[in-house]
Amino acid sequence: MGVDSPFAVSATGVLSVTVRYHASLDSFFCVRLSCPVVALTHAVLDEYYIFESADSAVSLYTSARWNTDSLVPVERRDLFHIGAPLRYRRFSVSVLDSLLGEVKKYYH
Repeated sequence: MGVDSPFAVSATGVLSVTVRYHASLDSFFCVRLSCPVVALTHAVLDEYYIFESADSAVSLYTSARWNTDSLVPVERRDLFHIGAPLRYRRFSVSVLDSLLGEVKKYYH
């Protein structure tokens, strides 16, 4: 797995990330999550860091087929997967909530 398009917030306030999963050296599948920042409610830590959203505001897109960058919408959900905690450093969920609050100030 590798990050194809890193976490970014667009000018319109949409947080997105695209990752590429490799089945082999010449076979891949892409997945993108996107969500308006204002729809994210808070961070949680289960096995991974996750932002929760209101009203299934997170859009999931996947490759239309293997080995293509063309993405198609698949479903809407409540969870925006951020990633696994680093072994040597764990952020507290309150820090992520605070950072989310700071970012949300710029998007209404």
